[in-house]
Amino acid sequence: MLDDGIGRAITHGDRLRALDLALQQAEVALASTSTGDAPQMLSRLEWLTESATAPADRLNVVAHRLALGRLAPPPSETTADLHRELRELFDGLPDEVLGNDPALARWAGSLFREVEDVSRLSRVLRTSGLPRTDTSALRRLASAIASSDRSHSQDIGESPGFLARELRLEVPVGDSLTSTWGQFLLTAGDTAVLSVLTRLLEEYTPFVSPELIDGLAIVLQSALGVERRSSRATRDPMAGFVSRPQPTALTDTTLNELQSALLSAFHSEDELRAFLQFRLDRSLDAIAAPDASLPSAAFELIRVAQAEAWLDKLVVKAREADPANADLARVAERLGLPTLVPGDPAVIDRVAAAIQPLDITTFRERLGAIEGQVCRVEVGGRVAGTGFLVGVDLVLTADHVLAPVHEGGMPLRDVVLRFDHKADRNGRTITPGTEFELERIVARSQYGEQPGQLGYSLLGVAGHPGAQPIGDLRTEASGALRRWIDVPDPPPHIGPGDGLMIVQYPRGQPLRLIFNADAVAGLSDDGARVRYDLATEPGSAGAPCFTFDLQLVALNIGLSVADPASLRRTVLGILMSAVQQDLRDQGLGNLLGAVFA
Repeated sequence: MLDDGIGRAITHGDRLRALDLALQQAEVALASTSTGDAPQMLSRLEWLTESATAPADRLNVVAHRLALGRLAPPPSETTADLHRELRELFDGLPDEVLGNDPALARWAGSLFREVEDVSRLSRVLRTSGLPRTDTSALRRLASAIASSDRSHSQDIGESPGFLARELRLEVPVGDSLTSTWGQFLLTAGDTAVLSVLTRLLEEYTPFVSPELIDGLAIVLQSALGVERRSSRATRDPMAGFVSRPQPTALTDTTLNELQSALLSAFHSEDELRAFLQFRLDRSLDAIAAPDASLPSAAFELIRVAQAEAWLDKLVVKAREADPANADLARVAERLGLPTLVPGDPAVIDRVAAAIQPLDITTFRERLGAIEGQVCRVEVGGRVAGTGFLVGVDLVLTADHVLAPVHEGGMPLRDVVLRFDHKADRNGRTITPGTEFELERIVARSQYGEQPGQLGYSLLGVAGHPGAQPIGDLRTEASGALRRWIDVPDPPPHIGPGDGLMIVQYPRGQPLRLIFNADAVAGLSDDGARVRYDLATEPGSAGAPCFTFDLQLVALNIGLSVADPASLRRTVLGILMSAVQQDLRDQGLGNLLGAVFA
């Protein structure tokens, strides 16, 4: 339809009308990331550019051409010339023009991605403000600021959080800088946020990293309606037809345990109210009396959730809000909801026998965090394996899990990384989880028998899942962030007879922890491969393998091999030390080992 309108406008000599329609067509293409017509649209915009004689109009056209160029890249010389023109036009416009047209300022700001553009980004914020409608983009920005704050604080001999302290945020500076900056960007007033960010850009330029600039540009882009969604909650492809859930039967013991667990997770009525509003779209005021005490409100919440058959979802969402809460995990197990955190004391005793001393609380908290950091890898609508976060936007998995992409030319957009999938023991989906899109293949090594053929793929994920909250992206500002699994350097040493644990999505079913106190059968001569005796199942390829004190030690490849000594069947994994060395050999040694700020 837009094509027809553009054609008619050109036929009638109305080039300005044709240009306006061509800009609309470009925004539609950018929103859908449709690359098919991008070259034609670029060519048409280039031809119509001369119709834009006013500097503001020309800036708008140049910005759209550069944005379209990401779908169908023009020659590098053309891109460089357009960026030069973009900067010249922007610098020449008065603040009043930008202030009267915030979208124009944000179009330009979304394309400023170099350190030399810091002052321009500050000007964009001062004239058009900071859009705060996309909480996911704001959390990405918070992660970038926190990382820069941490690293540069250390560079100047200050403790982490120097920038947050200097800028005097309106929220307390807690243990996690990412959470601190996220809470500030999400909850502080517009004036305070704008003041802090412009001061950061203008007065603390050494703290402004390329990642921070990119994060700010993405926030500006999110207000233009042309950014592709990088994550979403969708239907689980493994979920078949199930009957309507029936109210869950609770014993008095389990009811009291759940009430206590909720009180340990939510310490005030405000916290409980925000949790219900954002994660369950329910009102505490509609459930409990206004003057009810917190224990009474929690009791009434359980009663209503049980009567209306959403008790399972209440427990799952509460665990997402407080993943390290062992009391919630124990109740989840009693309700038939799979969890990594062992509720059975016998399981803890078996682990404790292998680790002396064992801090049970820390062990359970760590497992609760890992539960949100491991994902199901779905390729072309089929569950293909397991993956896990090793950075804010990096997922590691086995290379053959993505065989249709590597060998069959399947588009990256057909790969889904699904976190937080939860189902009960009968296979009924409680929450389908949150999907993140595969953005790029950062590095890979095909599997083979020769040294250096390791069989891993390191994936770049859109949306920075490590900086997002567990569960739904729309959560309370204080919601627990996903983070990622630390890659220890130096890696832990393992040898024959050592215990190992694997966290896997077996056959696409709920996440499961398996372990064996005598798992390691042997290591390869080159020290890159490990054979172990663990009951892995199809779907476990790409799963993380841990020591008994939950240090990441290997990537499960999922191949079954015979142990040369005993002839028993063992499973093959690749040591993380070998993956790290291979990345260093490719000049990518700084990718793994990032610390959550």
